[in-house]
Amino acid sequence: MTKCKNDPLYKKKTIELFHRDPLFAFNAFFYTYDTRKRPLHFIPFATWDYEDEMILELVNSIEGREDCLIEKSRDMGVTWTVLEVFQWFWLKPGGGYDFLCGSRKEDYVDKQGDPRTHFAKLRFNLYKLPKWLMPRNFKPRRDDNYMKLVNYDTGAAITGESNNANFSTQGRYSAILFDEFAKWESTDESAWTAAGDASPSRIPVSTPFGAGGQYYNLATGGKTKRLRYHWSRHPEKGAGLSCIWPPKNDVDREELEREGKWKPLETLSSPWYEKELDRRGPLEIAQELDIDYLGSGNPIFDGKAWRNLMFYHEAGLAPVKWMSLDIEGLVAREVPKPLDNEGFLVIFANYRKDFQYVIGADVVEGVEGGDYAVIKVLNRETKDVDATYFSPVDEVTLARICYIISKTFEGNEAPWLAIETNGPGLATFDKADELGIENLFMMPKYDTAKGGVSFKKGWRTGVDSRNMLIAGVRLYLIERAGKIDDRLVGECMTFVRNRFGKAIAKSGCHDDEIFAFGIALQVDQIVPYEPRAAPLVLRADGLPVGVHDPAKANKVEELSMEELCAVQAMAKRGMMEGERDFWETKAELNDLMMSGGMMELLDDW
Repeated sequence: MTKCKNDPLYKKKTIELFHRDPLFAFNAFFYTYDTRKRPLHFIPFATWDYEDEMILELVNSIEGREDCLIEKSRDMGVTWTVLEVFQWFWLKPGGGYDFLCGSRKEDYVDKQGDPRTHFAKLRFNLYKLPKWLMPRNFKPRRDDNYMKLVNYDTGAAITGESNNANFSTQGRYSAILFDEFAKWESTDESAWTAAGDASPSRIPVSTPFGAGGQYYNLATGGKTKRLRYHWSRHPEKGAGLSCIWPPKNDVDREELEREGKWKPLETLSSPWYEKELDRRGPLEIAQELDIDYLGSGNPIFDGKAWRNLMFYHEAGLAPVKWMSLDIEGLVAREVPKPLDNEGFLVIFANYRKDFQYVIGADVVEGVEGGDYAVIKVLNRETKDVDATYFSPVDEVTLARICYIISKTFEGNEAPWLAIETNGPGLATFDKADELGIENLFMMPKYDTAKGGVSFKKGWRTGVDSRNMLIAGVRLYLIERAGKIDDRLVGECMTFVRNRFGKAIAKSGCHDDEIFAFGIALQVDQIVPYEPRAAPLVLRADGLPVGVHDPAKANKVEELSMEELCAVQAMAKRGMMEGERDFWETKAELNDLMMSGGMMELLDDW
């Protein structure tokens, strides 16, 4: 700085290098702050190796006009880095760079006196620069406003906006930051879609928050460039890094290896991480440190139920065939594997006539963008999900689909069909009855005052029955009672408690699979069921094994001469020992009677 002040040529070369090399700009001029390190909380941004990589990747993504997702552990400096990369472009004398900073709440973008916000960070770094690196005609009152910084010399601007369905549609930007995108509620998908036209470079940044939502889909979809910054890459946190063995999923290793699907879940540790384990809970560790989508959020099915969900997630359930449903002809026909399972009956185990089945149906209004109508077929013998169907069909069409599936799984007796009759489901039930579907479930209601039982059409979901249904699914998962399909597993993983404690699907996710499956489980417990008898095994004479066999009963085994002699000797010896024992006992009794001890013996007895 001193040499730049005294040497104009040196200052000119420094300015050129600043605008040409972002790593030089960060390490020589940019700042960050950390209140945990007071009084030395104003810290020059001396970058670690992983931060150098991040800076260069972000610059390449913005200049290359591509999206770039960043998944991270907490406190890795990622938001600071993205904001200051934006500011480095904004300072370029050639101009042409506009940026948008987005967060789930407006107060996280800009709020007076709050150093956590995006614009507080941008202002802090901007005003720490020497004047000869700032825009030449920059005037704070004119160019530094609420959620907006303007480079008056070039016209470049950095603006802010909070989460909404029309996010970013009012402008065009070189890049857009979606900060903590996993926690954007309700409009994350529409905001991401709208930003596709507003900018060629969308940058979603977040720690995980459950296995659902737009951020999770992007992180796991494989189409978006992804950068990953785990705590182990931080030199201070990763000091003394080690790998924990055996892995978390070692208990399921044998079963998964049989199907060729076992892969160890790597767990890293360090002295810093061990201290964090002592002060944080499992969900917090998964979400804030481990970049664990499946273990983060606030899931309803936690504990052992969650561990078994992880097993189901790894194991998977492969379909054996797909069937197309002819709604008008009321028949099902096998078809090759489709591109998407929506609208097809997916079968995971071939139907058997000697098995019994329960079918659960969750009904929705057939509106665009709504939930799915879902049908789950539960095998009452194995407790496996043997088939599934989902599609956003209306309630009347769903009744015809229920008829086809019921006939497909009709054996020695018709399967039980339970339709949720809240709202439009009542029309589905009536249409199913009109079609002649057998074994339509009617929910019993017990009147304790009158001592009677009344019945209502289908399955009625109220507060009590809803809780009972969810509890039934949880018990099934804890006991790992059978096999379930991937779509059901996914919905179970994104079934969470909201801020009021109610069990609902995470924003942007669905819970239709859970309720259709839960209905099937409850009806399986309620309706009569006799387990399938064991297969009858017949003897050569045509009679079942275990029935009296005259041939064996009358058969006399022939003994050798030596065996006959041994038998006679043993019998004679037994008679002699028995006779001797008799006389010895009699003599003892006579002695007792003569001595008067007999009465004492009887008293004791």
